[in-house]
Amino acid sequence: MANITLEEANNFASKYFKLLIDRHIEQGFSAKVIEKKESAKNNNNSTYYLVFQNAENKVKYYKLIPS
Repeated sequence: MANITLEEANNFASKYFKLLIDRHIEQGFSAKVIEKKESAKNNNNSTYYLVFQNAENKVKYYKLIPS
């Protein structure tokens, strides 16, 4: 997996998941990209997730895997 920034992950989600994001927003969810840092030996990578959450605190996570 490519090492990307949070801004690049947001752009990736906006481009490739636009229909999914629009559908969830219509259903009352908010959408955001979050970064989870993983610190392993000599490896400081981040994993990004597209997260949807609604008023009832129902949460859906989608892992972003850009190539």
